[in-house]
Amino acid sequence: MKALSISYGSHDSSISLSVDDTILCVLELERITRAKKISASFDMMEMAALSLLRSYNLKPKDIDVLISTAPMGRYSDENKPDIIETKKQFLGIEYNSFEVRHHLAHAGMYFMSNFNEALISSCDGGGDGENKALFHAKELCLERVTTNTYQPSSHPYSIFSTFLYGSAHNDGKMMGLAALGHPNTAMIKKVRSLYKEFEDLHFQVGLQKLKATFPDYYLAAKEKYTKASDLAAAIQQAFVFHRLIFFQNMNISQNDNLVLVGGAALNLECNSKIYTSITQNLYIPPDCNDSGIAMGQNAIIIARLLGKRAKAPSLPYMGVPETKQNWHYHKSSIRDHYFKNDPREIAQLLADGSVILTHVGRAELGPRALGHRSFLANPLIQGNKKLVSELIKKREEYRPVAPIALKEEIGVHFINGPAESPYMLYNYDTPSSSRELLNCVVHIDGTARVQTVTREHEPFIYEILTEFKKITGVGILMNTSLNLSNEPLSDNLHNTVMILSKILHLCKKGAFIAFDQSQIPSI
Repeated sequence: MKALSISYGSHDSSISLSVDDTILCVLELERITRAKKISASFDMMEMAALSLLRSYNLKPKDIDVLISTAPMGRYSDENKPDIIETKKQFLGIEYNSFEVRHHLAHAGMYFMSNFNEALISSCDGGGDGENKALFHAKELCLERVTTNTYQPSSHPYSIFSTFLYGSAHNDGKMMGLAALGHPNTAMIKKVRSLYKEFEDLHFQVGLQKLKATFPDYYLAAKEKYTKASDLAAAIQQAFVFHRLIFFQNMNISQNDNLVLVGGAALNLECNSKIYTSITQNLYIPPDCNDSGIAMGQNAIIIARLLGKRAKAPSLPYMGVPETKQNWHYHKSSIRDHYFKNDPREIAQLLADGSVILTHVGRAELGPRALGHRSFLANPLIQGNKKLVSELIKKREEYRPVAPIALKEEIGVHFINGPAESPYMLYNYDTPSSSRELLNCVVHIDGTARVQTVTREHEPFIYEILTEFKKITGVGILMNTSLNLSNEPLSDNLHNTVMILSKILHLCKKGAFIAFDQSQIPSI
């Protein structure tokens, strides 16, 4: 069975392709349109789908099942079920089709966990007319759970971030800004009460109320972010407070399995506190935001039609494979001098202060750069964060960059978190001795959003880290996403070469592209 799963008409549009029970890849539309957070039209999805099918030598007639996002509207048992079986025209063919609702599609990422039973919390800022949903998963079955307990969404969080920044999709920025803030008791109390009130408010109504309640803070994050940090910290605390209370009221024990999906699962502080105070049996997929919708609904229909659990052997590196022809064409556009594939040489360049652009195999799925499309730099050189994050990427100085580290550095330089964090979805505390040493990758509040690497799952990056540790004594590098200001993550070698050409003049110690010789495209 060949299935094509499309998520469109909302931000982070994507396409997933599966054969039998294996999900082969996910194409995020922003990676090919080069427009962040794109909400693709139906016509745009058709063009992207044709491109994806060509990459696997498939034609539209080869597809057996089409899966798509269900129309928006609040869920109801009677007229808006989570899955609707229908017929749909796509690519000039009428397919047997399934429409899957937004939050169930999020919940489908449960199939990528090791759990056979779990509670799934889907929580985001908008979804498809509802902002949150609960599901109980057992084996291949997912069923909605209803509760009278107040379940917070990130809808109020998004209203506050839009109020502070003046535009949508700034929740991540506000999360970083919150680390600077020190709100007083009165502000914390006020924001906590507003949080519940804002759950069902229209965006514009919420913005008007904030303008009346906090008139001096409107657009403050754009104009004077130090002033905005107190309100950012208060909303961050309110979200974490209400979210923890919700899971406590659900009577989740340390033995229960919990899956977090939806954009709210990108809130690292909240994830860490759920891990430490609710349950350590926790799974958060790398594409927990809307970039995972197409893949999640694909997994749902595989379970329904084949009675099997979907597999994704390449997760999180699910990008569309490059062709051998395109790889060599774009590699020939710049001197071989800039391409490095020896981990020892790359580690030495990093130790000496060079900036490394990784272009390793297939691109990662989701909003986090996980080593395949990353800027890497030496975290022991104090000016590197300013160089990469502020001068090259033109980001605000409070925005954190992340440490990518050998797994064994957990417990040494990073404490109070899971034994491993392959998807960079938890905060760790850093001991005082490590904060000064690793200042580049430690956030203002002393935390770090670590990605751990093992030889088994990422051998090339592991070798670079191992060689870097031999030189410096530290198996940790500075990591941030391989993109420039207002651009999505680099997708193909052309994108990476263009980035290199634009930043070479900024890198006094040089900049180079690292690639894994064993992963040069063969198709």
